[in-house]
Amino acid sequence: GKPSDPRTGAADEARPPSMAVRAVDSRAARSHGRQLKQSGYCVLRNLVSGDLDAWIRRRHLPRELSFYPNWKSSDFFHNADSEPPIPLSGDLEPLRALLPGIEAAASSIAGERLVCLQANATLYSAATNAQLGDHKDGSPFSVVVHVSASRPETAGLIFNEELVLFSEPGHAVLLRGDEYTHRSCAVDEGQDRLVLVFFLDFASASRAAHPRPPASAREVSFHAPDAPNLPDALRAADLTL
Repeated sequence: GKPSDPRTGAADEARPPSMAVRAVDSRAARSHGRQLKQSGYCVLRNLVSGDLDAWIRRRHLPRELSFYPNWKSSDFFHNADSEPPIPLSGDLEPLRALLPGIEAAASSIAGERLVCLQANATLYSAATNAQLGDHKDGSPFSVVVHVSASRPETAGLIFNEELVLFSEPGHAVLLRGDEYTHRSCAVDEGQDRLVLVFFLDFASASRAAHPRPPASAREVSFHAPDAPNLPDALRAADLTL
């Protein structure tokens, strides 16, 4: 046979995987909407399709933000002008293709048009953060999409002291994170879990553009545990604020 062309392999490696968000039909949207109002959350099965796990892990660069001390598990790929400036990952930018579908699905369930304020890929592990403790979100709605986990039976969150599992790749939970206290399920030493997180607000909400700090006042630090080529990784990161 013909020898393989190394350039083809490199192109395949750089090309993002195909991905899609399942449309939520009106009947399912009404059912999910009722549960959202009653319980503060609803589980959306098979919301996102695509073989994303390995592709994200090869590009994920945890970064510690000064306004969120000691949190170093999330790599952001979307940030609206109304939000505080943060570094965005150029490598993960193709995941922005999911935004319209996530907004449409969440909007159909909420009964009002929602827009995404921020989105990130979060890797829970002993080397980054094993758990996000009790908190409420700064946005009315959140969508958390399960990508992978070493132990799927623990892939979920504790929402208002109720265990909510969504452990199949592409399963997601839509929640009213600003109203209910919740936390992630902790991962054990040697285990990890990868999720995509989308924070959404009502499109009708009044949101002014957040003031940008001067270039000399960048409020960002970085954490890349055990990175073999940390200087190269940092130079490759998109640091535009």
